[in-house]
Formats: sequence, C-alpha cells, structure tokens
Amino acid sequence: MKIILFTSRAEKDLQKIDTLSKSSIINKLQKFRNSSLDAIALTGTWKGWYKLRVGNYRILLTTQKKSWIVGYIRHRKDVYKN
Repeated sequence: MKIILFTSRAEKDLQKIDTLSKSSIINKLQKFRNSSLDAIALTGTWKGWYKLRVGNYRILLTTQKKSWIVGYIRHRKDVYKN
C-alpha cells in the first residue's frame, strides 16, 4: 500500500472542486494507493512529477522516500500553468 500525503496547495485545490468530481478524485487516489493504478511520468519542466487523470481533472504527484505527495489537483486546462 502506498502512503499518500497532500500539500496545503492540493488541499485548497480539492476544496474548490465540485462534489461529484471530488468524489471521483478521492476514489482514484484510493485505487492508486492500493496499487491497482500506475501514475504516468511527466517530462520537460515537470520532470520528476507524475499524473493521474480523473475526467477533466489532473492530479500531479511527486515522490519522497516511500511516500507519494499530491502537489496539485486542477482542471486539465490550468494544471500545467504556474
């Protein structure tokens, strides 16, 4: 089982999302935590980050030791903008 931690930014992102999408995101993270999903590695500016797709939302994660850290949860049109 993977350990998943949230940054304060990711928690704020999650609070802004509608209830139905939020539920889908939580379910996706639970499946990921139980190792039935693999995250896709990003390249370029986002090297070292991984993504999970949930409908129109993207969850960006990074690793630190044996933990996965959720850095951002944003709509696909905004996720890669700083």
